[in-house]
Amino acid sequence: MNSPGLKPGNSGARHYGIMFAFLAIFFWSTVATAFKLSLSFIGFLPLVFYSALVSMSVLGVLCLVRGKFSQLRTWGKSDYMRSMGQIKLST
Repeated sequence: MNSPGLKPGNSGARHYGIMFAFLAIFFWSTVATAFKLSLSFIGFLPLVFYSALVSMSVLGVLCLVRGKFSQLRTWGKSDYMRSMGQIKLST
């Protein structure tokens, strides 16, 4: 995340780093608690499915807002397979 005027030695960059670290800790603990509570209502596989669906939706909206959604059309099959963790070693 390169903001204009922020260099690695700047106190502003350090402030952003600390802020993002605290946000990551907050969301990590919140998601873990939400998953534990949700498991008492629905099974494990539906919970993973819904969490993946929400994640893909949020990332899709972010791509649309930033104008990056059209880049997905330029991807080939190997790019999609790599993004799913199925890395093809031979070409």
